[in-house]
Amino acid sequence: MKELKKDEFPSKKWNLDYGFSGNVEINGIKTTIIIAFNEHYPYKKPIFFLKDYDALDFIPHVENDGYICYTDDNIILNSQVPNEILEQTTLLVLDTLKKGNNKVNINDFFEEFEDYWNRNHAQFDTTLISSFRPTEEVQLIRRAKIGGKIIIGLDDNAIVETAIRFKTSRRPNKALFRNCIYIPLENPLLPPNYNDFWESEELKSKIFENVSAENRKKLSEILDKYHKIKKEELIVISQPKSNGLVLYGVIYKGLNEDNHPLVMDASFNIKPVDIIRLEKEIIQPRGGGDTTLNEKKILLIGCGSVGSILAPELIKFGIGNITIVDNDFISTDNIYRHQLGLNFLSKNKAIAMSKFLEENYPYTTIKPIDNSIENSVTNSIIDLQDYDLIVSATGSPNTNFYLNNYLFKNTINTPIIYCWNEPYGIGGHSLLVQNRSSCYNCLYDENLVNKGSFCLPGQHFSKKIAGCSSSFVPFSSLDSHKTAVLTLDLVKNFLNNNIHNNPYLSWKGDNQDFINAGFMTSKRYDLSNNELIKSRYEYIDNTCSICSIK
Repeated sequence: MKELKKDEFPSKKWNLDYGFSGNVEINGIKTTIIIAFNEHYPYKKPIFFLKDYDALDFIPHVENDGYICYTDDNIILNSQVPNEILEQTTLLVLDTLKKGNNKVNINDFFEEFEDYWNRNHAQFDTTLISSFRPTEEVQLIRRAKIGGKIIIGLDDNAIVETAIRFKTSRRPNKALFRNCIYIPLENPLLPPNYNDFWESEELKSKIFENVSAENRKKLSEILDKYHKIKKEELIVISQPKSNGLVLYGVIYKGLNEDNHPLVMDASFNIKPVDIIRLEKEIIQPRGGGDTTLNEKKILLIGCGSVGSILAPELIKFGIGNITIVDNDFISTDNIYRHQLGLNFLSKNKAIAMSKFLEENYPYTTIKPIDNSIENSVTNSIIDLQDYDLIVSATGSPNTNFYLNNYLFKNTINTPIIYCWNEPYGIGGHSLLVQNRSSCYNCLYDENLVNKGSFCLPGQHFSKKIAGCSSSFVPFSSLDSHKTAVLTLDLVKNFLNNNIHNNPYLSWKGDNQDFINAGFMTSKRYDLSNNELIKSRYEYIDNTCSICSIK
Protein backbone atom coordinates (compact mmCIF):
# COMPACT_ATOMS: atom_id res chain seq x y z
CA MET A 1 0.00 0.00 0.00
CA LYS A 2 1.16 3.51 -0.78
CA GLU A 3 -0.30 6.58 0.86
CA LEU A 4 -1.26 9.31 -1.60
CA LYS A 5 -1.17 13.07 -1.26
CA LYS A 6 -4.10 15.26 -2.16
CA ASP A 7 -2.65 16.24 -5.56
CA GLU A 8 -1.94 12.63 -6.58
CA PHE A 9 -5.52 11.57 -7.26
CA PRO A 10 -6.54 11.07 -10.90
CA SER A 11 -9.50 13.46 -10.63
CA LYS A 12 -10.21 16.69 -8.77
CA LYS A 13 -13.99 16.63 -9.17
CA TRP A 14 -14.58 14.46 -6.09
CA ASN A 15 -12.84 16.85 -3.61
CA LEU A 16 -10.73 14.02 -2.25
CA ASP A 17 -8.57 14.54 0.82
CA TYR A 18 -6.65 11.32 1.51
CA GLY A 19 -6.19 7.80 0.22
CA PHE A 20 -3.78 5.12 -0.87
CA SER A 21 -2.98 2.84 -3.79
CA GLY A 22 -2.29 -0.86 -3.91
CA ASN A 23 -1.94 -3.74 -6.32
CA VAL A 24 -4.68 -6.27 -7.06
CA GLU A 25 -4.99 -9.21 -9.40
CA ILE A 26 -8.11 -9.60 -11.56
CA ASN A 27 -8.36 -12.76 -13.65
CA GLY A 28 -4.58 -13.12 -13.56
CA ILE A 29 -3.98 -9.48 -14.56
CA LYS A 30 -2.05 -7.38 -12.04
CA THR A 31 -3.09 -3.76 -11.82
CA THR A 32 -3.14 -0.83 -9.40
CA ILE A 33 -6.26 0.43 -7.65
CA ILE A 34 -6.52 3.78 -5.92
CA ILE A 35 -8.88 4.16 -2.95
CA ALA A 36 -9.64 7.76 -1.96
CA PHE A 37 -11.73 9.45 0.68
CA ASN A 38 -13.46 12.74 1.24
CA GLU A 39 -12.94 14.34 4.66
CA HIS A 40 -16.58 13.53 5.40
CA TYR A 41 -16.04 9.76 5.18
CA PRO A 42 -17.80 7.55 6.35
CA TYR A 43 -20.79 9.74 5.41
CA LYS A 44 -19.47 9.88 1.85
CA LYS A 45 -18.68 6.68 -0.01
CA PRO A 46 -15.04 5.84 -0.81
CA ILE A 47 -13.97 6.59 -4.37
CA PHE A 48 -12.09 3.95 -6.37
CA PHE A 49 -9.93 4.37 -9.47
CA LEU A 50 -7.98 2.10 -11.76
CA LYS A 51 -4.60 3.76 -12.15
CA ASP A 52 -4.79 2.89 -15.86
CA TYR A 53 -8.43 2.90 -16.97
CA ASP A 54 -7.80 0.27 -19.67
CA ALA A 55 -5.57 -2.02 -17.61
CA LEU A 56 -8.31 -4.67 -17.81
CA ASP A 57 -9.27 -3.72 -21.36
CA PHE A 58 -11.96 -1.13 -22.18
CA ILE A 59 -14.75 -2.25 -19.83
CA PRO A 60 -18.09 -0.84 -18.62
CA HIS A 61 -18.31 1.35 -15.53
CA VAL A 62 -14.73 2.59 -15.68
CA GLU A 63 -14.44 6.21 -16.79
CA ASN A 64 -11.59 7.78 -18.73
CA ASP A 65 -9.93 9.07 -15.54
CA GLY A 66 -10.07 5.55 -14.09
CA TYR A 67 -13.04 6.24 -11.80
CA ILE A 68 -14.94 3.02 -11.10
CA CYS A 69 -18.72 3.35 -10.87
CA TYR A 70 -19.49 0.46 -8.55
CA THR A 71 -22.83 1.50 -7.03
CA ASP A 72 -25.56 4.12 -7.18
CA ASP A 73 -24.95 7.42 -5.43
CA ASN A 74 -27.92 6.82 -3.13
CA ILE A 75 -26.25 3.89 -1.37
CA ILE A 76 -26.93 4.00 2.39
CA LEU A 77 -23.75 3.88 4.50
CA ASN A 78 -23.60 2.70 8.11
CA SER A 79 -21.27 5.36 9.48
CA GLN A 80 -20.87 3.40 12.73
CA VAL A 81 -18.74 0.78 10.99
CA PRO A 82 -16.33 2.55 8.57
CA ASN A 83 -14.12 -0.52 8.22
CA GLU A 84 -17.07 -2.60 7.03
CA ILE A 85 -18.00 0.13 4.52
CA LEU A 86 -14.51 -0.07 3.06
CA GLU A 87 -14.59 -3.85 2.98
CA GLN A 88 -18.02 -4.08 1.32
CA THR A 89 -17.35 -1.35 -1.25
CA THR A 90 -14.03 -2.96 -2.16
CA LEU A 91 -15.85 -6.22 -2.86
CA LEU A 92 -18.33 -4.34 -5.08
CA VAL A 93 -15.47 -2.75 -6.99
CA LEU A 94 -13.67 -6.04 -7.56
CA ASP A 95 -16.92 -7.65 -8.71
CA THR A 96 -17.51 -4.79 -11.18
CA LEU A 97 -14.00 -5.17 -12.60
CA LYS A 98 -14.26 -8.96 -12.89
CA LYS A 99 -17.59 -8.73 -14.71
CA GLY A 100 -16.13 -6.20 -17.09
CA ASN A 101 -13.02 -8.20 -17.84
CA ASN A 102 -15.11 -11.35 -18.33
CA LYS A 103 -17.50 -9.38 -20.58
CA VAL A 104 -20.40 -10.48 -18.40
CA ASN A 105 -21.81 -6.94 -18.33
CA ILE A 106 -20.94 -5.96 -21.90
CA ASN A 107 -24.60 -5.07 -22.56
CA ASP A 108 -24.12 -2.14 -20.18
CA PHE A 109 -22.08 -0.52 -22.97
CA PHE A 110 -25.20 -0.50 -25.14
CA GLU A 111 -27.48 0.75 -22.35
CA GLU A 112 -25.13 3.58 -21.38
CA PHE A 113 -23.65 4.23 -24.81
CA GLU A 114 -24.05 8.03 -24.68
CA ASP A 115 -21.99 8.30 -21.51
CA TYR A 116 -18.99 6.54 -23.04
CA TRP A 117 -19.45 8.34 -26.35
CA ASN A 118 -19.41 11.75 -24.70
CA ARG A 119 -16.14 11.03 -22.90
CA ASN A 120 -14.22 10.30 -26.07
CA HIS A 121 -11.09 12.43 -26.39
CA ALA A 122 -11.88 13.32 -30.02
CA GLN A 123 -15.22 14.94 -29.12
CA PHE A 124 -16.32 17.71 -31.49
CA ASP A 125 -16.39 21.10 -29.76
CA THR A 126 -19.82 22.25 -30.97
CA THR A 127 -22.97 21.22 -29.12
CA LEU A 128 -25.64 19.53 -31.20
CA ILE A 129 -29.27 19.95 -30.12
CA SER A 130 -32.03 17.70 -31.36
CA SER A 131 -35.80 17.70 -31.13
CA PHE A 132 -35.90 15.09 -33.88
CA ARG A 133 -37.75 11.90 -32.97
CA PRO A 134 -35.68 8.94 -34.19
CA THR A 135 -37.49 6.63 -36.59
CA GLU A 136 -36.75 3.21 -38.06
CA GLU A 137 -36.07 4.54 -41.57
CA VAL A 138 -33.03 6.11 -43.15
CA GLN A 139 -33.90 9.64 -44.23
CA LEU A 140 -32.63 13.10 -45.01
CA ILE A 141 -33.17 15.52 -42.15
CA ARG A 142 -32.11 19.13 -41.73
CA ARG A 143 -29.45 20.92 -39.73
CA ALA A 144 -28.55 24.53 -39.05
CA LYS A 145 -25.97 26.34 -36.94
CA ILE A 146 -27.84 28.77 -34.71
CA GLY A 147 -26.47 30.71 -31.75
CA GLY A 148 -23.22 28.76 -31.78
CA LYS A 149 -25.04 25.43 -31.67
CA ILE A 150 -25.97 22.91 -34.35
CA ILE A 151 -29.67 22.10 -34.30
CA ILE A 152 -31.14 19.15 -36.16
CA GLY A 153 -34.78 18.59 -36.98
CA LEU A 154 -37.11 16.87 -39.38
CA ASP A 155 -37.44 20.10 -41.38
CA ASP A 156 -36.53 23.80 -41.24
CA ASN A 157 -39.68 24.74 -39.32
CA ALA A 158 -38.88 22.20 -36.62
CA ILE A 159 -35.39 23.68 -36.26
CA VAL A 160 -36.72 27.23 -35.97
CA GLU A 161 -39.30 26.11 -33.44
CA THR A 162 -36.62 24.38 -31.36
CA ALA A 163 -34.37 27.45 -31.47
CA ILE A 164 -37.19 29.67 -30.27
CA ARG A 165 -38.55 27.23 -27.71
CA PHE A 166 -35.15 26.66 -26.10
CA LYS A 167 -33.93 30.25 -26.58
CA THR A 168 -30.81 29.47 -28.60
CA SER A 169 -31.28 32.48 -30.89
CA ARG A 170 -33.52 35.48 -31.40
CA ARG A 171 -33.24 35.31 -35.19
CA PRO A 172 -33.24 31.61 -36.11
CA ASN A 173 -34.70 32.27 -39.58
CA LYS A 174 -31.39 33.84 -40.62
CA ALA A 175 -29.53 30.55 -40.23
CA LEU A 176 -28.13 28.52 -43.13
CA PHE A 177 -30.10 25.28 -43.41
CA ARG A 178 -28.56 22.14 -44.88
CA ASN A 179 -29.22 18.44 -45.27
CA CYS A 180 -27.74 15.66 -43.20
CA ILE A 181 -28.41 11.94 -43.16
CA TYR A 182 -30.14 10.05 -40.38
CA ILE A 183 -29.22 6.34 -40.14
CA PRO A 184 -30.95 3.93 -37.73
CA LEU A 185 -28.86 0.85 -36.96
CA GLU A 186 -30.56 -2.50 -36.54
CA ASN A 187 -27.79 -3.83 -34.28
CA PRO A 188 -26.09 -1.64 -31.65
CA LEU A 189 -22.39 -0.76 -31.81
CA LEU A 190 -20.00 -0.83 -28.89
CA PRO A 191 -18.69 2.63 -28.03
CA PRO A 192 -15.13 3.37 -29.16
CA ASN A 193 -12.36 3.43 -26.58
CA TYR A 194 -11.98 6.81 -24.85
CA ASN A 195 -8.59 7.50 -26.41
CA ASP A 196 -9.13 5.80 -29.74
CA PHE A 197 -11.91 6.92 -32.08
CA TRP A 198 -12.97 5.02 -35.19
CA GLU A 199 -11.35 5.52 -38.55
CA SER A 200 -13.75 6.71 -41.26
CA GLU A 201 -13.47 3.41 -43.20
CA GLU A 202 -14.24 1.51 -39.99
CA LEU A 203 -17.31 3.65 -39.36
CA LYS A 204 -18.53 3.09 -42.91
CA SER A 205 -18.22 -0.68 -42.50
CA LYS A 206 -20.00 -0.61 -39.14
CA ILE A 207 -22.91 1.33 -40.62
CA PHE A 208 -23.46 -0.86 -43.69
CA GLU A 209 -23.02 -4.06 -41.68
CA ASN A 210 -25.57 -3.07 -39.05
CA VAL A 211 -28.43 -1.47 -40.96
CA SER A 212 -31.38 -3.52 -42.17
CA ALA A 213 -31.42 -4.65 -45.81
CA GLU A 214 -34.24 -2.21 -46.56
CA ASN A 215 -32.39 0.71 -44.97
CA ARG A 216 -29.15 -0.27 -46.72
CA LYS A 217 -30.94 0.06 -50.03
CA LYS A 218 -32.53 3.36 -49.05
CA LEU A 219 -29.21 4.74 -47.79
CA SER A 220 -27.54 3.87 -51.09
CA GLU A 221 -30.30 5.67 -52.98
CA ILE A 222 -29.86 8.80 -50.87
CA LEU A 223 -26.08 8.73 -51.19
CA ASP A 224 -26.29 8.41 -55.00
CA LYS A 225 -28.15 11.73 -55.14
CA TYR A 226 -26.22 13.46 -52.35
CA HIS A 227 -23.97 16.05 -53.99
CA LYS A 228 -22.83 19.62 -53.28
CA ILE A 229 -20.71 18.32 -50.41
CA LYS A 230 -19.72 20.93 -47.82
CA LYS A 231 -16.50 21.18 -45.85
CA GLU A 232 -18.34 19.54 -42.95
CA GLU A 233 -20.92 16.80 -43.30
CA LEU A 234 -22.94 15.41 -40.42
CA ILE A 235 -24.51 12.00 -40.07
CA VAL A 236 -26.90 11.21 -37.21
CA ILE A 237 -27.05 7.62 -36.00
CA SER A 238 -29.52 5.82 -33.74
CA GLN A 239 -29.21 2.36 -32.27
CA PRO A 240 -31.45 0.27 -30.01
CA LYS A 241 -31.23 -0.20 -26.27
CA SER A 242 -33.67 -1.88 -23.91
CA ASN A 243 -35.79 1.19 -23.21
CA GLY A 244 -35.60 3.09 -26.49
CA LEU A 245 -33.02 4.43 -28.88
CA VAL A 246 -29.58 5.96 -28.47
CA LEU A 247 -28.87 8.99 -30.67
CA TYR A 248 -25.39 10.25 -31.57
CA GLY A 249 -23.60 12.03 -34.36
CA VAL A 250 -20.42 11.90 -36.40
CA ILE A 251 -19.07 14.89 -38.28
CA TYR A 252 -16.72 14.71 -41.27
CA LYS A 253 -14.30 17.64 -41.38
CA GLY A 254 -12.14 19.24 -44.07
CA LEU A 255 -14.00 17.74 -47.02
CA ASN A 256 -13.32 18.71 -50.61
CA GLU A 257 -15.21 16.01 -52.49
CA ASP A 258 -17.98 15.70 -55.04
CA ASN A 259 -19.61 12.72 -53.33
CA HIS A 260 -20.58 11.89 -49.77
CA PRO A 261 -17.71 10.28 -47.82
CA LEU A 262 -19.89 7.23 -47.08
CA VAL A 263 -19.65 6.19 -50.74
CA MET A 264 -15.87 6.68 -50.97
CA ASP A 265 -13.01 4.42 -49.94
CA ALA A 266 -10.74 7.28 -48.91
CA SER A 267 -9.86 8.16 -45.32
CA PHE A 268 -11.47 11.22 -43.74
CA ASN A 269 -11.13 13.17 -40.52
CA ILE A 270 -14.16 12.35 -38.36
CA LYS A 271 -15.17 13.35 -34.84
CA PRO A 272 -17.87 12.15 -32.46
CA VAL A 273 -20.65 14.61 -31.69
CA ASP A 274 -22.62 14.68 -28.47
CA ILE A 275 -26.35 15.21 -29.02
CA ILE A 276 -28.48 16.93 -26.40
CA ARG A 277 -31.90 15.40 -26.89
CA LEU A 278 -34.85 17.67 -26.34
CA GLU A 279 -37.67 15.50 -27.62
CA LYS A 280 -40.76 15.68 -25.48
CA GLU A 281 -40.62 11.90 -24.96
CA ILE A 282 -37.12 12.25 -23.45
CA ILE A 283 -37.38 15.30 -21.19
CA GLN A 284 -40.93 14.93 -19.84
CA PRO A 285 -40.58 11.53 -18.13
CA ARG A 286 -37.49 12.70 -16.23
CA GLY A 287 -39.74 15.08 -14.34
CA GLY A 288 -42.39 12.45 -13.76
CA GLY A 289 -44.44 13.49 -16.76
CA ASP A 290 -46.71 10.97 -18.46
CA THR A 291 -46.54 11.38 -22.24
CA THR A 292 -49.87 9.56 -22.60
CA LEU A 293 -51.49 12.68 -21.13
CA ASN A 294 -50.08 15.03 -23.78
CA GLU A 295 -53.33 15.15 -25.72
CA LYS A 296 -55.51 15.85 -22.68
CA LYS A 297 -57.15 19.28 -22.53
CA ILE A 298 -57.77 20.86 -19.15
CA LEU A 299 -59.74 23.99 -18.31
CA LEU A 300 -58.35 25.69 -15.19
CA ILE A 301 -60.73 28.26 -13.75
CA GLY A 302 -59.01 30.57 -11.29
CA CYS A 303 -55.26 31.21 -11.22
CA GLY A 304 -54.88 32.57 -7.74
CA SER A 305 -53.23 31.02 -4.71
CA VAL A 306 -54.22 27.41 -5.47
CA GLY A 307 -54.60 27.71 -9.25
CA SER A 308 -51.12 29.19 -9.72
CA ILE A 309 -49.68 26.06 -8.05
CA LEU A 310 -51.85 23.71 -10.08
CA ALA A 311 -51.00 25.18 -13.50
CA PRO A 312 -47.25 24.33 -13.67
CA GLU A 313 -47.78 21.01 -11.88
CA LEU A 314 -50.37 19.94 -14.45
CA ILE A 315 -47.78 20.68 -17.14
CA LYS A 316 -45.25 18.54 -15.27
CA PHE A 317 -47.82 15.74 -15.15
CA GLY A 318 -47.63 15.70 -18.94
CA ILE A 319 -50.76 17.72 -19.75
CA GLY A 320 -50.11 19.39 -23.09
CA ASN A 321 -53.05 21.76 -23.39
CA ILE A 322 -54.42 24.05 -20.69
CA THR A 323 -56.91 26.92 -20.91
CA ILE A 324 -56.67 29.32 -17.97
CA VAL A 325 -59.60 31.59 -17.14
CA ASP A 326 -59.17 34.46 -14.68
CA ASN A 327 -60.16 38.14 -14.86
CA ASP A 328 -58.20 39.20 -11.76
CA PHE A 329 -54.78 40.86 -11.56
CA ILE A 330 -51.66 40.15 -9.51
CA SER A 331 -51.38 42.80 -6.83
CA THR A 332 -49.02 43.54 -3.96
CA ASP A 333 -51.71 42.19 -1.62
CA ASN A 334 -51.37 38.64 -2.91
CA ILE A 335 -47.80 38.17 -4.19
CA TYR A 336 -46.95 36.08 -1.12
CA ARG A 337 -49.86 33.74 -1.88
CA HIS A 338 -49.17 33.47 -5.60
CA GLN A 339 -46.54 31.52 -7.52
CA LEU A 340 -45.76 34.50 -9.75
CA GLY A 341 -43.92 37.36 -8.07
CA LEU A 342 -43.11 41.02 -8.63
CA ASN A 343 -42.13 40.50 -12.26
CA PHE A 344 -45.82 40.01 -13.03
CA LEU A 345 -47.23 42.73 -10.79
CA SER A 346 -50.42 44.33 -12.18
CA LYS A 347 -50.62 41.68 -14.93
CA ASN A 348 -53.72 39.61 -15.50
CA LYS A 349 -53.26 36.29 -13.70
CA ALA A 350 -54.24 34.10 -16.66
CA ILE A 351 -52.03 35.98 -19.12
CA ALA A 352 -49.11 36.16 -16.68
CA MET A 353 -49.28 32.43 -15.93
CA SER A 354 -49.52 31.63 -19.64
CA LYS A 355 -46.37 33.65 -20.32
CA PHE A 356 -44.54 31.98 -17.45
CA LEU A 357 -45.50 28.46 -18.56
CA GLU A 358 -44.66 28.98 -22.23
CA GLU A 359 -41.26 30.44 -21.34
CA ASN A 360 -40.35 27.65 -18.94
CA TYR A 361 -42.05 24.48 -20.17
CA PRO A 362 -41.72 23.42 -23.81
CA TYR A 363 -44.28 21.43 -25.78
CA THR A 364 -47.27 23.06 -24.10
CA THR A 365 -50.24 24.94 -25.48
CA ILE A 366 -51.58 27.51 -23.04
CA LYS A 367 -54.63 29.64 -23.79
CA PRO A 368 -55.23 32.51 -21.35
CA ILE A 369 -58.67 34.09 -21.08
CA ASP A 370 -58.85 37.45 -19.32
CA ASN A 371 -62.50 37.18 -18.41
CA SER A 372 -64.83 35.58 -15.89
CA ILE A 373 -65.92 32.02 -16.48
CA GLU A 374 -69.55 33.18 -16.59
CA ASN A 375 -68.88 35.66 -19.41
CA SER A 376 -66.60 33.21 -21.19
CA VAL A 377 -69.34 30.60 -21.34
CA THR A 378 -72.22 32.99 -22.07
CA ASN A 379 -70.32 34.66 -24.93
CA SER A 380 -69.14 31.31 -26.35
CA ILE A 381 -65.50 32.18 -25.75
CA ILE A 382 -65.12 28.63 -24.48
CA ASP A 383 -67.20 25.49 -24.73
CA LEU A 384 -67.13 23.35 -21.59
CA GLN A 385 -67.58 20.22 -23.71
CA ASP A 386 -64.18 20.75 -25.36
CA TYR A 387 -62.20 19.60 -22.32
CA ASP A 388 -61.25 16.30 -20.75
CA LEU A 389 -61.37 17.84 -17.28
CA ILE A 390 -62.36 21.13 -15.66
CA VAL A 391 -60.67 22.32 -12.47
CA SER A 392 -62.37 25.14 -10.58
CA ALA A 393 -59.86 26.73 -8.21
CA THR A 394 -61.59 30.07 -7.65
CA GLY A 395 -62.63 29.23 -4.09
CA SER A 396 -65.92 30.99 -4.83
CA PRO A 397 -69.07 28.99 -3.96
CA ASN A 398 -71.13 31.20 -6.29
CA THR A 399 -68.86 30.41 -9.24
CA ASN A 400 -68.98 26.73 -8.34
CA PHE A 401 -72.81 26.82 -8.13
CA TYR A 402 -72.89 28.43 -11.57
CA LEU A 403 -70.62 25.77 -13.09
CA ASN A 404 -72.46 22.93 -11.38
CA ASN A 405 -75.87 24.13 -12.52
CA TYR A 406 -74.71 24.91 -16.06
CA LEU A 407 -73.13 21.47 -16.54
CA PHE A 408 -76.20 19.60 -15.30
CA LYS A 409 -78.77 21.83 -16.98
CA ASN A 410 -77.06 21.52 -20.35
CA THR A 411 -76.28 17.79 -19.95
CA ILE A 412 -72.53 18.42 -20.31
CA ASN A 413 -70.62 15.38 -19.10
CA THR A 414 -67.18 16.96 -18.77
CA PRO A 415 -65.79 15.89 -15.37
CA ILE A 416 -65.00 18.73 -12.96
CA ILE A 417 -62.96 19.11 -9.78
CA TYR A 418 -63.80 21.88 -7.32
CA CYS A 419 -61.08 22.81 -4.82
CA TRP A 420 -60.74 25.44 -2.10
CA ASN A 421 -59.05 26.37 1.18
CA GLU A 422 -60.62 26.76 4.60
CA PRO A 423 -59.54 29.83 6.65
CA TYR A 424 -56.64 29.97 9.12
CA GLY A 425 -55.05 26.75 7.85
CA ILE A 426 -57.62 24.34 9.29
CA GLY A 427 -57.93 22.49 5.99
CA GLY A 428 -58.83 22.32 2.33
CA HIS A 429 -61.06 20.27 0.06
CA SER A 430 -61.40 18.77 -3.41
CA LEU A 431 -64.58 17.38 -4.93
CA LEU A 432 -64.59 15.36 -8.14
CA VAL A 433 -67.85 15.17 -10.09
CA GLN A 434 -67.46 12.84 -13.06
CA ASN A 435 -70.97 11.38 -13.29
CA ARG A 436 -74.51 12.38 -12.45
CA SER A 437 -74.76 10.45 -9.18
CA SER A 438 -73.89 13.57 -7.14
CA CYS A 439 -72.80 17.18 -7.57
CA TYR A 440 -71.39 20.28 -5.89
CA ASN A 441 -74.87 21.32 -4.77
CA CYS A 442 -75.09 18.12 -2.67
CA LEU A 443 -72.59 19.67 -0.25
CA TYR A 444 -75.10 22.33 0.84
CA ASP A 445 -78.25 21.97 2.89
CA GLU A 446 -81.49 23.94 2.42
CA ASN A 447 -79.95 26.88 4.35
CA LEU A 448 -76.88 26.95 2.03
CA VAL A 449 -74.65 25.65 4.81
CA ASN A 450 -71.70 23.60 3.52
CA LYS A 451 -72.03 20.23 5.26
CA GLY A 452 -68.44 19.34 4.37
CA SER A 453 -66.88 22.42 5.96
CA PHE A 454 -64.54 22.31 8.96
CA CYS A 455 -66.07 25.60 10.19
CA LEU A 456 -69.17 25.90 12.31
CA PRO A 457 -71.89 27.72 10.29
CA GLY A 458 -72.71 31.41 10.78
CA GLN A 459 -69.13 32.72 11.11
CA HIS A 460 -67.46 35.31 8.87
CA PHE A 461 -63.74 35.12 8.22
CA SER A 462 -62.82 37.98 5.88
CA LYS A 463 -60.14 40.41 7.03
CA LYS A 464 -59.53 43.93 5.76
CA ILE A 465 -56.18 45.66 5.48
CA ALA A 466 -57.76 48.98 4.53
CA GLY A 467 -61.29 49.32 3.11
CA CYS A 468 -63.74 46.83 1.65
CA SER A 469 -61.66 46.41 -1.51
CA SER A 470 -58.80 44.97 0.54
CA SER A 471 -60.78 42.20 2.25
CA PHE A 472 -59.39 38.67 2.11
CA VAL A 473 -59.86 35.26 3.71
CA PRO A 474 -56.84 34.42 5.88
CA PHE A 475 -54.88 31.35 4.80
CA SER A 476 -51.23 30.79 3.96
CA SER A 477 -49.31 29.75 0.88
CA LEU A 478 -48.59 26.45 2.65
CA ASP A 479 -52.34 25.84 2.92
CA SER A 480 -52.70 26.41 -0.82
CA HIS A 481 -49.91 23.94 -1.50
CA LYS A 482 -51.67 21.30 0.60
CA THR A 483 -54.93 21.86 -1.25
CA ALA A 484 -53.09 21.78 -4.56
CA VAL A 485 -51.43 18.46 -3.67
CA LEU A 486 -54.80 17.01 -2.67
CA THR A 487 -56.26 18.20 -5.97
CA LEU A 488 -53.34 17.01 -8.08
CA ASP A 489 -53.63 13.54 -6.56
CA LEU A 490 -57.29 13.56 -7.52
CA VAL A 491 -56.47 14.75 -11.05
CA LYS A 492 -53.83 12.08 -11.53
CA ASN A 493 -56.01 9.25 -10.24
CA PHE A 494 -58.90 10.42 -12.39
CA LEU A 495 -56.79 10.65 -15.56
CA ASN A 496 -55.37 7.20 -14.85
CA ASN A 497 -58.91 5.80 -14.49
CA ASN A 498 -58.38 4.89 -10.84
CA ILE A 499 -61.53 6.64 -9.60
CA HIS A 500 -65.02 5.78 -10.78
CA ASN A 501 -67.20 7.74 -8.36
CA ASN A 502 -67.44 11.32 -7.03
CA PRO A 503 -65.31 11.54 -3.86
CA TYR A 504 -65.16 14.56 -1.57
CA LEU A 505 -61.63 14.65 -0.14
CA SER A 506 -60.17 16.83 2.60
CA TRP A 507 -56.90 17.57 4.34
CA LYS A 508 -57.03 18.73 7.94
CA GLY A 509 -54.62 21.19 9.56
CA ASP A 510 -54.03 22.52 13.04
CA ASN A 511 -56.92 24.57 14.46
CA GLN A 512 -55.01 26.66 17.02
CA ASP A 513 -54.90 29.89 15.00
CA PHE A 514 -58.56 29.40 14.10
CA ILE A 515 -59.56 29.00 17.77
CA ASN A 516 -57.32 31.89 18.90
CA ALA A 517 -59.09 34.13 16.40
CA GLY A 518 -62.35 33.38 18.18
CA PHE A 519 -63.86 30.85 15.76
CA MET A 520 -65.29 27.37 16.25
CA THR A 521 -64.82 24.21 14.21
CA SER A 522 -67.58 21.92 12.97
CA LYS A 523 -68.20 18.32 13.99
CA ARG A 524 -66.66 17.17 10.73
CA TYR A 525 -63.35 18.70 11.80
CA ASP A 526 -63.31 16.29 14.75
CA LEU A 527 -63.20 13.28 12.43
CA SER A 528 -59.85 11.49 12.11
CA ASN A 529 -58.11 11.38 8.74
CA ASN A 530 -59.18 7.78 8.33
CA GLU A 531 -62.80 8.71 9.11
CA LEU A 532 -62.64 11.56 6.59
CA ILE A 533 -61.62 9.12 3.89
CA LYS A 534 -64.33 6.63 4.84
CA SER A 535 -66.97 9.37 4.75
CA ARG A 536 -65.92 10.75 1.34
CA TYR A 537 -69.32 9.86 -0.20
CA GLU A 538 -71.56 10.81 2.72
CA TYR A 539 -72.14 14.29 1.32
CA ILE A 540 -74.35 12.85 -1.45
CA ASP A 541 -77.93 14.11 -1.25
CA ASN A 542 -80.46 11.81 -2.91
CA THR A 543 -83.00 14.65 -2.84
CA CYS A 544 -80.64 17.20 -4.42
CA SER A 545 -82.53 19.69 -6.58
CA ILE A 546 -79.82 19.54 -9.26
CA CYS A 547 -78.50 16.00 -9.68
CA SER A 548 -81.40 13.90 -8.35
CA ILE A 549 -83.71 15.13 -11.12
CA LYS A 550 -83.64 12.48 -13.84
